[in-house]
Amino acid sequence: MILIVSRHYAMRHSFIALLLSGVCICSGATWSMDPASRLKGNEREAWKAFFAGVECLQEQGDRQRAADFFEQVAKEFPETRYATDSKELAGFLRQMVEEDKQWTAPRDPAALSVEGRIRYHTYHLRDVNCYP
Repeated sequence: MILIVSRHYAMRHSFIALLLSGVCICSGATWSMDPASRLKGNEREAWKAFFAGVECLQEQGDRQRAADFFEQVAKEFPETRYATDSKELAGFLRQMVEEDKQWTAPRDPAALSVEGRIRYHTYHLRDVNCYP
């Protein structure tokens, strides 16, 4: 019974995969994972700068430079869908840069009071970097 169900399941999904690949080939459509490929004009240019800011932040952890990219989007492309978020992100990142300048890491975080450890760990949440 399990073998029959497995064959049926495999055949069904193989058929669906074959059907979908045939539709893509027959339609002549070219699809790209790059979001910029589906954008035009200022939207495309704004996306490029926005994505550069995201990459800079995620890959290098450079808040100052990422804020520069986001400010560029907000100033040069105010009519695009990325402008509002970019302005907000630039503001948050600039604030974080100033907080980083004033932060003094404790020598022994484990020796801090409960309130001190909460402040310490809350501050370091900004450094969490996870994405699929």
